[in-house]
Amino acid sequence: MCHGCCGSPGESLDKATGLVQRLFLGSMSVPALNKWTTVSPAMCLCTAMQHFSNVLPLAFKNCFPQGPQAGSSDSEDEGAQLGAPVDQTKAWRRLARRRQKKASHFLGDRHCQWMTLVWAVLTAPVMVVHYKLFKRGTWFTERPELSEGGSAAASTFRTAAWDAFLSIGSFLLQQDTVQVPAWIPLVGMYGSVLSWSQDRLRAVRRCIVTLLGQLWRKLLAPWQKYPWKLVDLMQNHLREDRVKLFFSERTCVLDCFSFKLRCLLESEERLLEPASLEFLQAVFDRVVPTSTFIERAFARLNRWCEKKGPKPQLSTLAAKHATYHFKNITEQWRDRARKDGAIPKKKSNKSRPTWSHGVRKGRAMNGMHMFAKEKGLNPQSGIVRQWRLVNPEEKKRYAALARGQNIQSKAVASARKALQEQGESLRGGFWGMSAPTGFPMARELAEKHLDSAKLKAQEFAEMSRSLKPDSPDSLDGAPAMRVPLWPTCEPELCPHSLDAERQAYFEQLHAMILEVILRKAPKPSSVSQEPLVLVFESATAGSAFYATVAYNTRKKPIEAAMLDLSVAQEETCPAGTLYVLACDRRETGHLAMVGDVEFCLRLAQRASDWEGSVLAVGPVRKMDCFDILASMPIDWAALQKEVATDKELQAAMTAWKKLHPKAGADKGRKRPVPGPRQGVGPAKRFHAAHPGPPISDDETWGGEGSSQSAPASDVELAPDQEAGPQANVAGRRQKMRRGQIWGTNPTFQIAPIHAGGSPVLTGWGAICGLHSDPGRPGLQCKKAMTKTGLSDAECQLRLKRWLVEGLNDSDWGADKRASHVSLGGVQLSQFDSGLDEASLDRMVSHRST
Repeated sequence: MCHGCCGSPGESLDKATGLVQRLFLGSMSVPALNKWTTVSPAMCLCTAMQHFSNVLPLAFKNCFPQGPQAGSSDSEDEGAQLGAPVDQTKAWRRLARRRQKKASHFLGDRHCQWMTLVWAVLTAPVMVVHYKLFKRGTWFTERPELSEGGSAAASTFRTAAWDAFLSIGSFLLQQDTVQVPAWIPLVGMYGSVLSWSQDRLRAVRRCIVTLLGQLWRKLLAPWQKYPWKLVDLMQNHLREDRVKLFFSERTCVLDCFSFKLRCLLESEERLLEPASLEFLQAVFDRVVPTSTFIERAFARLNRWCEKKGPKPQLSTLAAKHATYHFKNITEQWRDRARKDGAIPKKKSNKSRPTWSHGVRKGRAMNGMHMFAKEKGLNPQSGIVRQWRLVNPEEKKRYAALARGQNIQSKAVASARKALQEQGESLRGGFWGMSAPTGFPMARELAEKHLDSAKLKAQEFAEMSRSLKPDSPDSLDGAPAMRVPLWPTCEPELCPHSLDAERQAYFEQLHAMILEVILRKAPKPSSVSQEPLVLVFESATAGSAFYATVAYNTRKKPIEAAMLDLSVAQEETCPAGTLYVLACDRRETGHLAMVGDVEFCLRLAQRASDWEGSVLAVGPVRKMDCFDILASMPIDWAALQKEVATDKELQAAMTAWKKLHPKAGADKGRKRPVPGPRQGVGPAKRFHAAHPGPPISDDETWGGEGSSQSAPASDVELAPDQEAGPQANVAGRRQKMRRGQIWGTNPTFQIAPIHAGGSPVLTGWGAICGLHSDPGRPGLQCKKAMTKTGLSDAECQLRLKRWLVEGLNDSDWGADKRASHVSLGGVQLSQFDSGLDEASLDRMVSHRST
C-alpha cells in the first residue's frame, strides 16, 4: 500500500478517471484502436477494485485523506515571487498528492463506481472484436494458423463484428433478464435496471445506441460495399448470384480494384474460373486490416532517419525497408527448413568454440581411450601406468571396441557432411533467392548479377526518371484513374437510379436531414440526453418513417447511422404520451440499422412531399421503447435561411482573416503584458536617455556568483519620476517604484526588483558598469539581493558598499567583473558593516535631492 511518498497508484487511477469521463461522460474522445486492448484490462481492474466489498476505497480514504495537507506552501510562493528556481521534488510531491486525492475520490464515489461497471459491461463485446482483430488481423505470414474454410478477412471481421452487434443489441431488447447474463454484474450491484434513476437510464440507453451505431458504421456497413462484397464469392452457395450482380452493377458503386477486375475478366465465366477465385482468395487473405503490422514494419524508420549528416532520401529508406523484410522472410524460411530437417540446425551457443577444443578433437580412438572411458580414468589418474598392467587379451578387446567406435563416428560425420553440403545448395525463401546460411541472398546470385546491377540501375534511371519518388514530378507519369479509389454509391442504394427530378429532391432532402442532425443531435457532453428521434410524414405516400440517430460524425462530411423505429401498437401509452415507438427488427431478429443515404433514398423513392419533425421523448420505461410526448415540426425554409446565414458569416470571417493576416496569425499566442509608454521597458528607456555599455540580451540580474537571479526586464532603472509602471492586482492598478542614479564620479544605478511584474517588492539590485570579462565583453557588472528580513535602507546600504568595493580593483586580475560579482555572499552579508551612507556618498560625489 502506498503511504503518500509516491504517485504511482494515483497516477494510474487518475488516468482511468479521465478516461471514463471522456468516454462515458464528456467529449467522447475515443483512444486509437491499438490502445483498446490495454485500456480494457485497466478499466476492468479498477471496476473490480471499486466493487470488492469496498475494501480498496476505504483503504485509499484512510491513506489519502481529503483534508488540507500538512505543510504550507508560503515559502514556495515567496521563492516564486523572488524568481527562485522551482524545487522539483516538492513540485512532484504536490502533484502526487493531487493525484492521490483524485484517485481516492474516484474509487469511493458511487457515481464513478457505477460508471466504470457500466463501461466494463457494455464494452465487453467490443473488446472481443479488438482482441480477435489484433490476433489475426496482421500480415498473412505472421498470423496464427487459420481454421479451415473462409478467408481471414471474412472469418475475423464480419463474424466477430456481427456477434458483437447482436450482443449489444440484446442489452437494448432484453434488459435485466436471465437471457442476457452480461447484465448480472450491474443488476447484482445496483438492482434491477429499470429501477435506476432516469439520468442513469437515459445515459445507458444513449451509450448502447451509440455503440450499435459505431459498430454498424465501421465494421458491418463496409461489407455491403465493394470490394468487400466480393468476399461472398468464396462461398459456393452464393457464388453465382454474386457474380451476376457484380457484372450488372453501375460504375459508381465499384471501387478502383473491383472496376479493374471486371474490365480484365470481362465475363462471368472467367470470374468463376479456379485461377480467378484463387487470386481473390489470396487478395482477401493477405489484406492487412489493422495498422499493427504497418507500425511494426516501419518501427525502424526513426532509427534509419535519425543520423548525422543529410537526411536519407526516400529511395534509400525504401531500399533499407526492402532489405530488412528480405532478411526477415529468409529467417522464417530457414526456421521452417530446419524444422523439416532440410538444412542442419544451428549449433548451440552453449557449446565450446572450435579453438578451445583439445588436440585430439575429431581424431580416431584406440584401446587405451576405451579403457579410460570404461574405468572413468583421467590423465591425472595415471592412465598409461594402469594400461600397462592390463593383460593382452583385454587390450585386444578394447582395441576392437575402439575400431567399432571409429567406424560409427566416421559414418555419422560423413552423413552430417553430406547433409550440410546438400543444405548449402538448397535455395528458397524470397523468390528462391535465399541461402540457408550466411548472407540472406545466395552468394552465386550476388556474384552473377554484380556487374549488370549498375548498368540496369543506370538504364532504369534514364528511362523512368518521372517514376522516382524523390523527383518533384514523380506523379506526372501516373495513369489517370477512370473511377475513384473508393465507391461513391452503395449497391442497391444508388441515387443515380432515380430520375432527374427525384434525384434533385433526394440531394436536397439529404442535405437538410444532415443539417438537422448536426444542429439538433445532442452534444457528446450531454450524456443524459436522449438520442435524436425523427419522424418523416408524407400525404402522398400515406405513411410515416421513424428513426433515431444512433451515431453521427461532428465534422463535415457528416455521416450518420440511424436505428429504424415503428409505432408499437401493443404497448400501452402512459398518460400524456402521444404514442410509443419501438425498435424495428429484421427477419432474423436483429435490430434494423440504416445509413443516412439509405434512409433518404428510401424516402425519395416513395414521395417528394416529406415533412419532418423532431420528437420529444418522455421518461424511460423500457430500453427498446421511446414514449413520445410532443412533435416539433422542422421549418425547412428557416433552416435553409440559417444555413445560408452561417455560410455568409463564414465567408466574411475568412475574408477578414485574409485582410488581417497578422491578427489571425497571432491569435492564440500569449502576448506579453505591455509596460508604460506603449510597452517600452524601463531599461530601454533609461539606456536611450543615458547611453552606456551594451547589455547582453541573455544577461539576467546577478549573473555568475549572484545571490539572486531575476529577469532584467523586471528591474526599474529609469530616473526617479512621478509616473511608474502599473500592475493589475485584485482588479486595482497600483504604481511600482522606479530605480535611481547614485553618484556622478563614477555613476551607479540602484533599483528595486519586482519579480514577474508584481507590485510586491522582492529585492534590490545595483549596476556597477565598471568591469567586464575579456571573453564576454557584453556582460555587465551588476548584483542583486533579496529583501527577506531586511529593510529597504539596509538593502541599499549593502549594495552601495558593494559598489564602492569595486573601486579597489587594481589587484583583481583580468576577470574583474567575475571578481566583483563573487563578493558579498547571500544577501550581501559580507557588507552588513562598513562605511556609513554619508561617507559612501562623498566617495562617489553623490548629492541627495
